[in-house]
Amino acid sequence: MHIVMNKLGVVPGGIVVGTFGGYLWFTWWYSEKRRILMKKVNDSEDKCGGLLVDSVVNAENVRYFGRQKFEERRYGKQLEQ
Repeated sequence: MHIVMNKLGVVPGGIVVGTFGGYLWFTWWYSEKRRILMKKVNDSEDKCGGLLVDSVVNAENVRYFGRQKFEERRYGKQLEQ
């Protein structure tokens, strides 16, 4: 930074500082948005995976009691979220 100010002056140095500051702020802001989104996606995937595993493990019971349609609707609702 010191080199830019000595060679080119205060205005170009300010532009460089502003550019770096803007880049750092935007990177932080976008990362926070992605982190929130990815947490929601991961939670949803965990719920879907849990429902699928439960359905497969209990497949015989589901068939025995005739609850296939119920399980399909329950899993479908979770996929829509």
